[in-house]
Amino acid sequence: MDIQKIQSAAIKVINSIRNRGLEVDVIQFRDDVWDAIVEDNKRIGFRNESNPEFAGCKAERQELLTLFAFRIIAAGAYKGGIHEIDIIDGTNDIYSLATPK
Repeated sequence: MDIQKIQSAAIKVINSIRNRGLEVDVIQFRDDVWDAIVEDNKRIGFRNESNPEFAGCKAERQELLTLFAFRIIAAGAYKGGIHEIDIIDGTNDIYSLATPK
């Protein structure tokens, strides 16, 4: 697992969502990805916070996330249903994006 690639992909998706006029409610990371981000942050001298953020978004560990490295929930996705997009690159499931319908 290349944690820098995953973080770069997450930042690109967050920026893309913001460029479309949506806001990100939360980014959820798979367990092993979360642990790798925490270790990477320790390595470069960042403190672990009680309210973690990633690229200015609320971030959380998602234990039930098994297929994807991360899932992004866009603002309003919890209200009135969601439209979920699974992004697959070749044979690798990269991320899931939930947006308002």
